[in-house]
Amino acid sequence: MKSLLLSMIILAAFGELASAAGAPQEAVLAYPLASDYINITSSSDFEKYGLEGHGTPEDPYVIEGLNLLNHIGNGIVVKGISDHLLIKNCSMENLTGRYTLRDKDHISAFGISIEGAENVRIENCSVPGISFKGIKNGYLVNSVSSDDIIVEGNPRSGSFLIEDCQARKGLHILGMANCRVENCQVENGEFAAMNLINSKFSNLTLTNCSFFPTGLSEVDFEELKLVNTTILIISTNPDECMLNLKNSTVDGREVYYYQDKPGQNIRGLKAGCIWLYNCSGSVLDDVEASLVFIARSPGTVLKNSKIYEGGQGIVIAFSRDCVIANNSLPESLEGIVVGKFDMSSDNLTLSRNTVKSLRFGGDLDEKAGIQVSTKGNHIIDNLVTDSQNGILVSGANNTISGNTLANNNVGVKLEGNYNNVTGNNFIYNGQNGLQEKSRFARPDASLDNNTWDGNFWSAYYGQPNSSYDLPDKNVDGIGDVPYRIGFYPGGPVDYRPLVKPVVGAGMTPTTFFRAYQGINIRLK
Repeated sequence: MKSLLLSMIILAAFGELASAAGAPQEAVLAYPLASDYINITSSSDFEKYGLEGHGTPEDPYVIEGLNLLNHIGNGIVVKGISDHLLIKNCSMENLTGRYTLRDKDHISAFGISIEGAENVRIENCSVPGISFKGIKNGYLVNSVSSDDIIVEGNPRSGSFLIEDCQARKGLHILGMANCRVENCQVENGEFAAMNLINSKFSNLTLTNCSFFPTGLSEVDFEELKLVNTTILIISTNPDECMLNLKNSTVDGREVYYYQDKPGQNIRGLKAGCIWLYNCSGSVLDDVEASLVFIARSPGTVLKNSKIYEGGQGIVIAFSRDCVIANNSLPESLEGIVVGKFDMSSDNLTLSRNTVKSLRFGGDLDEKAGIQVSTKGNHIIDNLVTDSQNGILVSGANNTISGNTLANNNVGVKLEGNYNNVTGNNFIYNGQNGLQEKSRFARPDASLDNNTWDGNFWSAYYGQPNSSYDLPDKNVDGIGDVPYRIGFYPGGPVDYRPLVKPVVGAGMTPTTFFRAYQGINIRLK
């Protein structure tokens, strides 16, 4: 290891000189001094670096005690070897990646990168990023990554163990067989378990994460602790919705999983998560949970219930003819999501729900208080506030009526056709109404057949005036001139705008007054 230490000192000196001189001004592919501190691609490289061992199971080659700071490039890179290698007691900080000067793109460096190797074990290391790709037998024990841990198997053979580790920006287990992940913590990123066979995850704590389980066969999850973590099922296959989290909790509360039990009658249950799969005709009444997931359970009724503050919300997948009524979702992460990927949860009734959804997504993952991707649904008499989109509809032939949309970035956004928006109150939204093609729509798709008719419109300063200010000479409650919605010409028009708000199940006089005066609405 003396040669390693000397190399590190020399390389650090070069790094300081390069920093003082500054980066070259002309576009180049990579920073000139970026390099792998240790790069092993054949058995002869072990001798080059002066490593102890013989590469056997009983006497592996050993990289031990490497402390690397402010290096430009990856730390340890190992490719295409079959020798047994043990990496232990190493620490690395502030490894910078390669820069493309033309577009200022920064690529993060890995502390340890293993690719196409057969037998590598990592113990007691703390590094910024660990990657295993195409590995046959790998072991990662008692280690910390300040960035992602990525494990990708190809071919899907051999075995892999991750035990007593921390991934502080995400854990990705992809295309593996015979994988075990035990006693680990994942924070502030993604936990992806995708395309796995015969694997088990136990005693994991996920904090501030997105959990992606998909393409799983004979995979068990047990004793998971999900804290402020969203479960995302991204698939057109209903079997992907079978997710039994055994002996697990969501935000400190127990997970209840029901499968192949139609006609369930669940009342007064307080849970972290309630998950229904193939339980048609079930009734959930007066329940409390961080997440209610209804999958392949047509005709299910969820009513008079509450999502805990900060909970994910209500998700309906592969389930027709459901009723979601009189539920409260104060400050939920997702609100109510219908058929986001399955496109078959049709003919639902969503009524008299109060939703305050505070999470905002990017352009490719917009959030909404109520998000509907299917057709023939009735969205009526709901109150939706403080969302990226109050109601987001990408399906067709839906009715949006009697709702109050207040203090959202966009009140109602339509991405589908033949939808009817009528008798709603739009109050102080950043943009009350918007029509825009879905990114997944056909090029020839049209939004011309949506109707916006008979709504009340109130706007922030700088937008068109409230429909309250329109002339109504015959005093029939309908403005005498059409109301143009939004900022731009050619946008949707309400030809029968209301000059007074609709007072109904979605809007009481007190709630209207508070919203109209810009007072924060507290949902109970």
